[in-house]
Parts: sequence; structure tokens; C-alpha cells
Amino acid sequence: MAGRRAEGTDGPAPGLGARQSIAASGPFAHQAHTAFWAGDFTALDELLSTAPALVGPGPWPDEIAAQVVFQRSLGAVLASLRGNRDDAERGFFDALALRGGQPVDEARVIAYSLRAAFASDGEPERALDDVGRARQLSSAVGNSELAAVASIGEGWALSELGQLEEAASVLQDATENLPDSLGRSVAQLRLAEVELMMGDRASARSSVDTAREAFLKAEARYWG
Repeated sequence: MAGRRAEGTDGPAPGLGARQSIAASGPFAHQAHTAFWAGDFTALDELLSTAPALVGPGPWPDEIAAQVVFQRSLGAVLASLRGNRDDAERGFFDALALRGGQPVDEARVIAYSLRAAFASDGEPERALDDVGRARQLSSAVGNSELAAVASIGEGWALSELGQLEEAASVLQDATENLPDSLGRSVAQLRLAEVELMMGDRASARSSVDTAREAFLKAEARYWG
């Protein structure tokens, strides 16, 4: 519901400044999403550095709280990809601590999905738990597509648990069904890793080549 404040925040209802932040948060989310999937982490760093000023210190209505969840999640993913495990854990803890209405729940779906896919090294069971939470919550808000990225984490977790055929099947589906073309390419890279584990070097090479072509076509940076 518009204007509702997320749980855990106190103080008066947001005024003009908060409403302006809501309007500004849409372009931020789009730019951050694009920078992340393109692998342009320098640009994403710059965007995230402006985030606190964009949303303010709180209290936040649901629309802004959702952006805070999104921002913290992306920052946590960057920390994980750079090997800063403690920072990643804190970032996701802070992101998932926020509660609110449907906008916040939708953002939390993305947070669970991102943690499963990119920040679960050594914890495949937690990744699968995050996948389940993301899908359950996305079903509750009536938008299952929000949890699509969780399939990358599911495939990785299954491979870590030695269930290679199941992992390959999940990741193959992800390469075909993820809504974002660059997301599909990241899934393709994860599929290549599983194919190598299965000893299928030819398929792994094909998967990598397919992913690389997609990144080049989008003028995105190869990462994975």
C-alpha cells in the first residue's frame, strides 16, 4: 500500500523529500540492475555510493524501504564477489531485516534470490533454503518471475551437493527462461561449470561461447 512505512522505522510520515526520493528511486533501480548484470561493478559502486543520500536516513514508506532492500542486496553481492564474506553477510542481514507491505516483500524476494545465486559459498543448504523462501514469497505476492534468478543459486547448490544431473537440468532451464538476457548468460556460465564437473568439455565450451556472445552483443563485460 502506497505510503505505508516499513516495520522497524519510527517517526512522522514522509513528506515532500521522501516523495521525491520515491520518484527518483525508479531510475536508480533500473541503472543499478543494468550495471550489475553487465558486470560494470565500478558503475554499480558509484550508484550505491549515492544511495544513502537518495533514500535518506528513514523512516521509509514501503516504496523507499524496498529500494533500501535492493541497494543493500546489491552491495552485499559485490562484497561477496570480491571475497568480503563478512560484509556480504551483514549486507544481506540488514536487507532482509526490513519488513513492510508488498513492495518490500518483492524486494526481499530479490534479496533471497541474489544471496542464493551469488553469496552462498560453502553453504549450499542455505542457498536451497533461500531459493525456497524466494519462491514462497514471490508466490504470495503473485509474481513468480521475481524469484527467477534463484534458479542460478539452486543449480549451483545442487552441484555442490553432488547432484550434477539435477543441477544441469535446473541451469539449462534457467538459460532458456530467465527474463533478462544477461541473467541467462550468467546461468550459461554456471551450466558450463557443471558440465565440466560432469566431464563434458565440449558442452562446457559451447556454453561458455554462447554466454560470451551474449555479453559481447550487449556490450557487457564478461564475468562469472
